[in-house]
Amino acid sequence: MSGTAGAPSFRAGRKSTTSTSTRGGERGSLRWARRAAATAATHGFSIRAAQAAIFGGWARVAAGDGDGLAELRAGLDAYLTTGAELDHPYYLGLLGDAVARTAGPAEGLAVLEEAVELVGTARPFYYLPELHRLRGDLLAADGRPAEDADAYRRAMELAAGHGTRSAELRAAIGLCRLPRPTRPAEVLAELRWLRDQFEEGSAPPTCWPPGPCWRLASRAGAGGPWPR
Repeated sequence: MSGTAGAPSFRAGRKSTTSTSTRGGERGSLRWARRAAATAATHGFSIRAAQAAIFGGWARVAAGDGDGLAELRAGLDAYLTTGAELDHPYYLGLLGDAVARTAGPAEGLAVLEEAVELVGTARPFYYLPELHRLRGDLLAADGRPAEDADAYRRAMELAAGHGTRSAELRAAIGLCRLPRPTRPAEVLAELRWLRDQFEEGSAPPTCWPPGPCWRLASRAGAGGPWPR
């Protein structure tokens, strides 16, 4: 999408929702959605209005307002009505997460499977690692051992291939949180290695003490914060 003077950045909105499990993501998405909706209303930007509804609806659900699901669905329908398709799997991922939060993991999984199938294999897709990570989260919540580990591992492999360390780290955290019989023995060491690829201050907040990533990585050796 081309930039428009006075319009909030779509890329900024995408950045704030790329990790739907990171703290504060829903607040940033809701702020962006409100600004984008105002801009769309002023200038008649139909795609921007649809994106604002998608992000805003997801953010409302993530913040505990189940009524946001209807807004998200309406935004996705409006987005597709414009003829746009490029980010459809990404928005389905947000929908799957929102559905899981309101209706349970099994229902959310069905949407995520549709998103993964829509991506296919013909092209790399920036959000595919996150789709598989979300699948892992929901498979774990649905009590489906082995399948959840496979989803997290697939997410790590895709993220490594894309060179997106943050996505790889998030998937590794999910894999490390699985019960011991399901969790691969080597994954704690992998998590520690991934954490240490980030410069101090650039890793996700969960990787700083006393965050869960830091605690998990510390189990693999003499853990601690990055050297100062």
